[in-house]
Amino acid sequence: MALDSKLFTFPEPPTTLCFDKTEFNKDDFNVEEFVAGCCRKVHLEDFRADLMIYLKTLKTAMVELINEDYADFVSLSTNLVGMDKAIDKLSIPLGQLKEEVLNVRNLVEMNIQILESKTEKKKLIRDKKATLQRLIDINESVEKMEKILKLQGRDDRPVGHVSESEDQIVERVSSEFNKLQFNVSQCKGLRLVEQLRPRIQIITTTLQQNLEKMFVDSLGNSDLDKLRGCLRTYTAIDKVQDAEDLFRKTAVKPYMDEVITETYLMNNKDGLEGMYSKVVEFVPKHCKLVRAATMGDLSGGSSDVVRGYDFVVYSVWPEVVTAIETKTPNIFAPGNPDTFHQRFVSSMEFLERFEQQCATQASVKRLRQHSTYQTFITKWSLPIYYQIRFQEIAGALEVSFESPFNVVQETSVFKLHTTHTLWWCVNRCWEADVFLTQLTHKFWKLTLQLISRFSTWVSQIQHTELDGAMADRRTVAAPPTPETADTVQGNGPPDNDDVVQSATALPVTISQLVNLTADSLSLLNQMDSFFRDLIEPKLSAAGVSDIKTYSDCLSESKQSISQLFPAVEVYITSDISDQCVINLKGANDIPRLYRRTNRDTPTKPSAYVSNTVKPLSLFVDEHRATLDDVIYLKIITRIMQDLTNKYHTIINDVLTSVKKMEDSLKRLKKTKKSSTNPGSAPAPGKSDDDKIRLQLLIDVQAFGEQFANFGLDSSDVKVYCDLEELVKSAINNTQSTL
Repeated sequence: MALDSKLFTFPEPPTTLCFDKTEFNKDDFNVEEFVAGCCRKVHLEDFRADLMIYLKTLKTAMVELINEDYADFVSLSTNLVGMDKAIDKLSIPLGQLKEEVLNVRNLVEMNIQILESKTEKKKLIRDKKATLQRLIDINESVEKMEKILKLQGRDDRPVGHVSESEDQIVERVSSEFNKLQFNVSQCKGLRLVEQLRPRIQIITTTLQQNLEKMFVDSLGNSDLDKLRGCLRTYTAIDKVQDAEDLFRKTAVKPYMDEVITETYLMNNKDGLEGMYSKVVEFVPKHCKLVRAATMGDLSGGSSDVVRGYDFVVYSVWPEVVTAIETKTPNIFAPGNPDTFHQRFVSSMEFLERFEQQCATQASVKRLRQHSTYQTFITKWSLPIYYQIRFQEIAGALEVSFESPFNVVQETSVFKLHTTHTLWWCVNRCWEADVFLTQLTHKFWKLTLQLISRFSTWVSQIQHTELDGAMADRRTVAAPPTPETADTVQGNGPPDNDDVVQSATALPVTISQLVNLTADSLSLLNQMDSFFRDLIEPKLSAAGVSDIKTYSDCLSESKQSISQLFPAVEVYITSDISDQCVINLKGANDIPRLYRRTNRDTPTKPSAYVSNTVKPLSLFVDEHRATLDDVIYLKIITRIMQDLTNKYHTIINDVLTSVKKMEDSLKRLKKTKKSSTNPGSAPAPGKSDDDKIRLQLLIDVQAFGEQFANFGLDSSDVKVYCDLEELVKSAINNTQSTL
């Protein structure tokens, strides 16, 4: 407990201490926290030394304090002399006062108990008087209603006498009956009530019979005033549901028993739609009078309208659902998806038309919250229908993967059977005879699954066929390593998986890849318009607000398919380049054709130039109409650049070899001439090496002319410009040397 600083002032400690003296005055002083905080500042020994210094300071201050007030301490016992007698004098009157207070308290408590007891008795008396009055009222009400209904002196059979003023009698009885019901509910279990219960039951039965007869007669005679009085009576006696049930029994059920039957369904030329139309006709034709009484359709005003009834919701609709479930249950069968779809759509349209017969939005809300409404909806096995459609649509796509590269024979924007089937499946999900608004999320999911399945198949082709083929080509082109040399020479067994794969897997052809690329591009181009024109309106109709999220999902699916294009371009470029490069090696034979052969000066390009581009020409002739312009230009450009790079390497090697041979021959000739005839001149005309360079220049220029045949400009290809400059430089250097 901290000391009050106002009563005692702590002495000032030395300023070198590691703690503040005010810490000891705090109410929340904690020894552990104080020690831990000081130990973080100084060592434990230093902290202990500071505490000892402050302890000595406190002891010194305490001694000084005692010395200052020593006289008071000594005289303290003297000042307390006679205090015991003073206390004894006060104890006697204080005890008497305490006793008097206790007596008053007991007296007040006793009076309170007496008052509470009397109040409780008065309450019991008041309750008994109220119960007695209710019993008197019950007896009087029973006698009064028996007198009105002429039931006195008769046996217990529910026989009533209805006078000419039937509606007035029923109204008087209903008012009294309502009061009787309240009093009986307050006097449950009392002997008199149990004795009167048979008579009350007779009155109830008689009143219900009269009300039912009055209700039926008013409907039969189209007596609006009488019907309103009857409905008011039902409302007064809290039997609104009985009136609605009576209308359902007497008016709705006979009509529905005649309309909702298997016979009527088969004989009607419009089938289920015709039956639903006949059901909807019941409301305006047969509910006209009750709606006028409860909503004022015929009265022209609302002053006499009887509120609290909804015969369309609580009388007509439950009977319709019950009749459909019991007499035409086959309409809910999902075995035939086409028939199920037609019936479900007709039923949903019937629901909309029936809701339009409800006079107010509140009535529509009550209809949708009714238990039979939910029962009617759940009767339709939508999950089973979707499962059948899923197997039909997804199964068709899976079957197409068994022969994915078959060419479509029929007229179609797609070349391959798989792509054609995918587009059919996606469209099938959203066709009018398949799609259901209630299954929007499922058909959207199926659409994404179909695209994802196609994308997975495309990825498999890319990884297993394209990437694998490219890896094999790189392996063949690369020199064998020590690790692979044993396998190549037969010293190690081949991998079984590789043997099986090479024996069973059929390689993908260029034509198949071109068709797949063209189909994929066509598929991606059509997806945006397909989503905008067909899917988006259906999503909006289903209440989907965030259309952009769905569009983004479709874009992601498209992106997974578009990843195929670069791999196909690389594969086609590599394959055709390999075929063309074989003929480029003919440039290596040019020195052999002109050296020591005395051939004429070349004027025409070599045959290998035209043969080099033949594989590319065949590819263009076969697939130009199929390929997209952008993809075609990319492939042709990459092939020609690749060929030009390799051609540049070959020409450079040939020119280097020719230069070396030329220099060697010159040195040899120079040696021979110096020994025989040092003053002779070189022979006129072009040398073999000049003819070789000229032929190479003609070939290179002819190769450059081939660019135009494929829609390219050789001047735009830097590698070709370097190649042509290489040959021209070689010729110019030779001429300058001469």
